Amino acid sequence: MRKHLHARGRLVVIMLLVTCILGLSSLATAQDLLDKIMTRGKLIVGVSLTSPIVAFKEPNGTPAGFTVDLAKLIAEELGVKIEFQDYEWQGLIPALLTDKVDIITAQMSATLQRAIKVTFSQPWLYTGTCAVVRRDSPYKHWYDLNKPGIAIGANAGSVGAAVVKEFLPKATLVTFPTDADFLAALKAKRVEAVMTDQLIGVAYGKEPGLRFINEIIKPDFYAFTLRPEDVHMWQWLNLFFDVIKADGRYAAIYKKWMGESWKPEPRPW
Repeated sequence: MRKHLHARGRLVVIMLLVTCILGLSSLATAQDLLDKIMTRGKLIVGVSLTSPIVAFKEPNGTPAGFTVDLAKLIAEELGVKIEFQDYEWQGLIPALLTDKVDIITAQMSATLQRAIKVTFSQPWLYTGTCAVVRRDSPYKHWYDLNKPGIAIGANAGSVGAAVVKEFLPKATLVTFPTDADFLAALKAKRVEAVMTDQLIGVAYGKEPGLRFINEIIKPDFYAFTLRPEDVHMWQWLNLFFDVIKADGRYAAIYKKWMGESWKPEPRPW
């Protein structure tokens, strides 16, 4: 009986060792994202080119904007080429999680809910959610919109949509795939207001017939997005932001797109 038990014990130990070896082997063969990018010679970036200042298309179709310049600087530091893949907002995280892109450099809010599925870098911009209405709108403050019968537009799956549900529960949320769609609905009087980021709202408020309500409903910050397993790239990206904030390159990009000098952690709250 003792020999039989010893034999079973040895078998269990051997099986555990084999399992550990196989696990270590799979880790060894899994290619680090940073190494993969360097070997490929190209950084594939997920973006949503629908927002002025942050990320948009030039008349010739070329990507431009705050995050586009930051992404180009990442590729420059890595010494690789860059490829932008443009998605509707709801398609960004699925594209990342299915390895269609290496990172997301969109104006994505780092929320606790999203962080369950993805990993965020340190913030590249502190901001908040605000409302845009028509210029002739009677609504002066964001809380004036919290009434039955008022339709408010926001991008599907966005923080703006969550803000409507949380802070304006009496209003009706209407979701759209892109900023262009909800702006068209606002101008056509299909909605009374739209929810967007403060930075983007300033630009939208300058469009003919529109007005920006510069009151932050909920503080927010933007960060670049990676898969949870890409720890090396996450560490590199955080160091990248520290370096460019220290050497002045971030400040130069900030001033180019914001029109004012950058101050460390310019939080609006």
